[in-house]
Amino acid sequence: MLYVNIMGESEPEAVRTRAGFLQLRLKRKGQLVKMEDGSQALLNEKGKRYRVSPQIIDLWNRCDGNMYQHELVPKFGPQTYPIVKKLTELELLEIIKD
Repeated sequence: MLYVNIMGESEPEAVRTRAGFLQLRLKRKGQLVKMEDGSQALLNEKGKRYRVSPQIIDLWNRCDGNMYQHELVPKFGPQTYPIVKKLTELELLEIIKD
């Protein structure tokens, strides 16, 4: 199992504010699993587990395919963009373009 710090630097302002970038729907992939020590982790479809913070789990849980990326910003702030990017790279989120 890997422990991944997925809080990173914010995306450049120009990237964050492009209309096309903001109109992305997010759908979670994989599943939430309980670890032996009682903590929670995200498991992707390839069987890789990632121990993440409760805040990341909250964000991931909200991504039901109807949630737009920009709708997450009021709750999660500017860190939303690098978190979404990393979860996508780890195959824990799918981006749906309208």
